[in-house]
Amino acid sequence: MKEFIEEVYGIKIEGLQPHGNGQTSDIYKIISDSGSYILKSHLNEQSATNEFYCLETLSKVNLSARPLYTVNNSIYFRHGGLFYILLTYIDTQDIKKTDLDYFKLGKAVKTMHSALSNLKLTDVPDRFNEEQLIHIIKSAGIKKLIEQKYKDYKNYTSDNSSIIHGDLGVWNLLMDEYKINIIDFGEVRYGNPFFDLAALTESLDLNNTDTMNLLYGYGVKDDKAYNRLTTMRKKWKLRGLIFLAVNELKTEQELYDLLE
Repeated sequence: MKEFIEEVYGIKIEGLQPHGNGQTSDIYKIISDSGSYILKSHLNEQSATNEFYCLETLSKVNLSARPLYTVNNSIYFRHGGLFYILLTYIDTQDIKKTDLDYFKLGKAVKTMHSALSNLKLTDVPDRFNEEQLIHIIKSAGIKKLIEQKYKDYKNYTSDNSSIIHGDLGVWNLLMDEYKINIIDFGEVRYGNPFFDLAALTESLDLNNTDTMNLLYGYGVKDDKAYNRLTTMRKKWKLRGLIFLAVNELKTEQELYDLLE
């Protein structure tokens, strides 16, 4: 594939190696005569197209890597049944909670949502279909408990007016010397913006003070916003429990304890 990439992007590759795997993609680091890049695969054209335009938009506000057009001005190339996009490589450091300014992080998420609001994306359904997954849980008792909790959050989370990242955990943040970068828009879709905030607060296990700083940075300061986020955090946790139950990664007793 090396020669093919060189032809498609007009670069001379000096090194090509795996750079970790996403849940639905393969990722490679490319070292070339014009710099370092990340090559990422997508299963379909829709996903590749959406991620390209999200990254292009956010790179203009210094929140992500910049995707590259091919020599033929295409946003992706197809090889072996997959769709690939190429983006600039960001030299980063490991994220430590003590290094994060949660006000600035909230501001970055707000900037992301505001910038993406101007895009017209092809809507991608949430691949984590809770109702379908709940249906295949084997334990009748666990299934009943999860169904009850799911009903509590279903109507609240039905707001699909905003473009959201869809998987904005700490694992999709990169830090360089100067700023936070947001990566991996393979789950981007229309949804509730508080879902992204919930993913961050849960993955970082934020206390009340840090959570409020995150919300202040996002631009909301009232109790109503905090309550909305609290509800969405419960929704995020429930998704995790559904995943554990479906894949039988916890015993029934462990799941009961987590559901209490």
